[in-house]
Amino acid sequence: MACATAETAGVETNIAESRPRFGILLFYDYVEVNDVGRLATSLRELCSDLHLRGRLRTSHEGVNGCLSGGWSDCEAFAKTMRDGFFGGLFRSTDFKLSPCAEEHDFRSLKVWQSDEVCGLFAGAEGSVAAVRSLAEVQRGQHLDPCTWHHMIATSKPE
Repeated sequence: MACATAETAGVETNIAESRPRFGILLFYDYVEVNDVGRLATSLRELCSDLHLRGRLRTSHEGVNGCLSGGWSDCEAFAKTMRDGFFGGLFRSTDFKLSPCAEEHDFRSLKVWQSDEVCGLFAGAEGSVAAVRSLAEVQRGQHLDPCTWHHMIATSKPE
């Protein structure tokens, strides 16, 4: 089974560098944030400087984001976050960058403060401890999209 490439999926590429022109960047990380307001402001400024748009949720638990923009701008955001941004809190954050067509680019940027990074334990007592415990659970093997689609296509029913 053939997997779609950026070109066959209607994604415009930069011919000189043979990479997509636009990307979508997904990430979240549970880290202890002491000044959520300052983090939100810093993220808003970084995204504005890099012309990225999308949604970023910040909380005392960490950050959850979905951004889009130029491929190199998305790469620069991830590199900045890993290279000591906000005191180095995001050095081990797992960023997922995928190609997208320009028409799928977000139109605006929203950065806000929330009680939680994700709504998993809304209102539950001990939610921070529960989230940290969940974040430390052994994760599965990461698969690229082509491998995942191949596994689904070739799997046999039990």
